[in-house]
Amino acid sequence: MIITLQLGAHRPVEDKRAVAAAINKLVVEALGVSPDDVFIALIPVPNENFSFGRGELQLADGAPRW
Repeated sequence: MIITLQLGAHRPVEDKRAVAAAINKLVVEALGVSPDDVFIALIPVPNENFSFGRGELQLADGAPRW
């Protein structure tokens, strides 16, 4: 099983480890698969590349504009 997750590139490695562990645990519990059969790809995306609606890049200029 392959799970792909896009996340802010600014996230520290501790956050990445925590989310990968949580995803693996939840998938194993929900589906009964082996934890060795869950492949997780974390794709870092620069903050300026996120749009949270309205076609705007809310983080392109720094702090959120909402």
